[in-house]
This record gives sequence, C-alpha cells and structure tokens, in this order.
Amino acid sequence: MHNNSIFKQFLLVACVVLFVSCDKDYNVIGDGLIGDNHFDLDKDNLSTVQSTWKKTGPIASNNLDVNSLGVLDNTAFGQTTANFATQVQLASVNPVIDSNLGQAVESVTLYIPYFTNSTVTTGTDGRPIYKLDSIYGNKTSKIKLSIYENKYLLGSKNTEPGAPLLDPDYPQLYYTNQNSVFNDIKGELLCENNAFIFSEKEYADPVAATTTAAATTTYTAPGMRLDLNKAFFQKLLFDKSSLGYSLASNAEFEQYFKGLYFNVAKADVEGVLAMMNFKKGTIVVKYKEKALATDATVSVDKSITLNLTGNTVNLLNNEPSTVSDSYSNPKADRLYLRGGEGSVATIDLFNPNVDVVTYNRKTKTIDPGSNKIPDELDYIKEKGWLINEASLTFYIDQTLMTGVTEPSRIFLYDINNKQVLSAGVVEKDVVGHGLKYRVKITDYIRGLVINDNTNVKIGVSVSQVISNVKFKKTKDAPPYAQWQLLTALEKNAYFFPESSVMSPLGTILYGSNAVPEDKKLKLEIYYTKTK
Repeated sequence: MHNNSIFKQFLLVACVVLFVSCDKDYNVIGDGLIGDNHFDLDKDNLSTVQSTWKKTGPIASNNLDVNSLGVLDNTAFGQTTANFATQVQLASVNPVIDSNLGQAVESVTLYIPYFTNSTVTTGTDGRPIYKLDSIYGNKTSKIKLSIYENKYLLGSKNTEPGAPLLDPDYPQLYYTNQNSVFNDIKGELLCENNAFIFSEKEYADPVAATTTAAATTTYTAPGMRLDLNKAFFQKLLFDKSSLGYSLASNAEFEQYFKGLYFNVAKADVEGVLAMMNFKKGTIVVKYKEKALATDATVSVDKSITLNLTGNTVNLLNNEPSTVSDSYSNPKADRLYLRGGEGSVATIDLFNPNVDVVTYNRKTKTIDPGSNKIPDELDYIKEKGWLINEASLTFYIDQTLMTGVTEPSRIFLYDINNKQVLSAGVVEKDVVGHGLKYRVKITDYIRGLVINDNTNVKIGVSVSQVISNVKFKKTKDAPPYAQWQLLTALEKNAYFFPESSVMSPLGTILYGSNAVPEDKKLKLEIYYTKTK
C-alpha cells in the first residue's frame, strides 16, 4: 500500500472489505487498537461470503413473551391474520363461595394493557397523554374482534405416541398454523365488537361519593377493555354444584374452563395489528352475595379475578402478496427475512466451496469441498492480524420495501449450536426509510483467528425482543421415534429464534451475488498487521 508512513503517522486501521467496497460512513473502529510504528497497515479484499434464505414453515408459537393480534397488510409479504388462545387461571384459588347465600353476577370485565411509550407527556388537564407502541398498519383502522370460550385443551404434557410425558427437550407444542383446530370447536361467544380499535385513550371511571369519602375518578392506562357474557360466568363460577368441578386448584379449573379464544377479521380497507402481553390481562367478575341466607334484601359486593396466564398460542394465517418480486414471488439473490411463520437467511463466511480466492493481490486455489479451513482464514492467521472489529453489513432493497415498515432489529445466530451471536439495529436514510443493518461479529471472528473455533453457518432473522435468546421448533421436525435418534447438531437444524416468531414484520435484503457492488452483503474486518 502506498504512503504507508502517512497512515502510520495517524495510526489508522485498515479494513478488509469482502466484495471490493469499503464503506466510507463506518466511523467506529473498535477498542484494543495496536498502532506502534513497527506494525504494518494495509487493506486486503476477500471474496467468499455466501448467502441464501429459506422458509421456516409452521413453527411452535406457544408461550411466547408477547403475541400479535389483528390483521396486517404488507405489499412485500402479504396479509397476516393473527388470532390467539390462552388459558385462564384463578388469581386466588378456592375462593369462599357459600351456595346458601346465592350470588348474582353484576359485571364481567376483560382488561389487557397495551404497550405504551416510556415517555408520557401531560395534557392541560394534568392527565398523561399516552402514545401506543408496537401497533402496526393503519392505527385508526377497525377490526372485527370476537372472543369465545376456548374448547381446545392447551396441555403441558406431550401426548404424541411414543413420546415421554415430561421430556424437557420434547414438550407439548402448538403451532402457528393450527387456527382451524381452535376455531372449529370454539365454545360460546363471550364478546363481539365489529368495530374494535386499539385506542390510546385512558379510561376514566367515576366513583360515587359515600358517607365517608367524596366522589372521585379512577384512571386506567390504555388497553383492551371489554364486557364479557355475564350469564356464562354466572354458570361457570356459581353453578358448579351441578357441573362436577371445583375451584380448589387451577389444575382442575383449567380442565373445565379451557380459556379464551380471540378471533379477528378485517373491518376496514386497511388492517391493523398490535403486539400485546396477554399475561398481564385480567377478567374481573363482580357479583352480589346475600349477607344472610334468610334476608334477600341485604347484599354485599364481592369479586373474583381471573388471570390470563397459563399456556398460550399465537395462531397465524398468511395470505400471499400479488405484487411482483414479493415474498410469494421472490426476486433472485435477495434475502427475504420474515417473522412469525416466516423465513430466515443463512450466511457462510470463508466458504471453502469456492474455486479461487483473491487477497493482497495474490491468487490461491482451494480444493472444492475440502474439509480444511479455507485459505482466506489460514492467511489471516498466518499474517497474525490483530482483529479490532468485524461486522456484517446488510443493505435493504428499498424499492421492494416501498411503503413497508422494516423491523427495527435483526439477529445473527449460530445455527449449529442454537446460540445468538449478535443483533443489529436498522440504519435509516435522511427521509426515514430503512437503509441497512450493520451487525458486529468481532468476538466470533476473533474466536476463529485466535482460538481456532469452528467456523459455523450463521443464521439471520428478524427480531422482536433482543433479550429473548430462546428458540422454537418447526412443525416439520420428525416424530419422537426418529427425533431421539438424531444428533444434537441434527436437532438444532429444526429450531429458529423465538424472537423472530414473535415479530409480525419482515425485510428484503440484498444478497451476495449478482447485485450492485455497493449493495452486496459485506464482511468488514478492521485489523492491525503484525507481520
């Protein structure tokens, strides 16, 4: 490299850029920089990142941290309808209910809080002004929301023939494509709203004055608040003597009342979908009970609270897009990442199945299909590079993503070992459209160079919650009789990040071949030469 002394004087670090281009707007060099005068600085070009993508098919969606509900229109990926089923548990088991006193249900209220921005402003009346978070699509659109008694038991023990009942590696799973199973045997309709909206308004409920306190108002943060069928809960909770069950434990209660099934449909031209934490939801049953069995004129107010906890499942239905180059008609050498019942990409670094590689203006030949470490990686080790920082850059196809909301993050994970490696945040252009994701993999590259770690296939997926590093199994995994014979590596191929399953979004990225040079998937390595 020419004018080496100038570069040494300023102690800059050169970068290796696969696919020729060096990204000028990357300012962060990294820590642990070594730049003494006896170190050579140079820039080499490598050329063997390979990428592809595949659909996950139906995938386990039970007991997710957050779930989606609604209908989302997406020109790039098609329409997603997200339904939901959950168990319901008693907040306090074995409530004292004297059948001799008689109970009459006054109201049954379902409430599930929405996600809101952490920064809340205050209006002129002093009340907070909420802004909903994790709402996608047209936020003013209406959906048809129907809530039914769930009649399908969401059990915890695997009942597949031959599978042990309590194998932690083979639990009972429920999948994204099972909506018809729940819908076909749904029970009584408990609530229906043909024009439901995800409103950001808080609830203000007047409280009447008493002999000891003045009238006041109670406030509740924005959420789904609906009245449920009183007659159903009258029978469920207070007519139990003729139904042969008790409220002594949730294990027994769940066998009798299997929970709620939320079913949605579009009610407007444009759809809307919300991410919700149903486990924070409650059903409050308020009822009156006679104070004395002999006096029906005097009663007391009581309540029973049910929590939307226990086993859950998100039930998704994907309708294909009719737009050209969309998810259902993919364009060559693009990487289609989609959450839910979606798709992931696979990345190979230092791919040995390339006939010729070029570096430092030299060419070496690799035996295709050989099991040895590729020459590019050997070369880095031989030259004693000190890796300061390494990252993969994925460029978004902005044309294909026109008008589509990009996921804010993507995940990189070790496919072989089912481990998350790193996450990257979307970078946007001056008009707010997603431009690229840059994901640091410094520790991974250092491990290859310094510790002789195994170079594995890297998976790439969208991410809803980066703190969630769990994985979910696809429905096409073999039955237990074959499953138990697989190696750990073979089993891991059937798992994908749970954070991707939770996400309703997708993105289209440029791949590694036959795309513009300035958009190609790149590996950038900032290093210091010691030889």
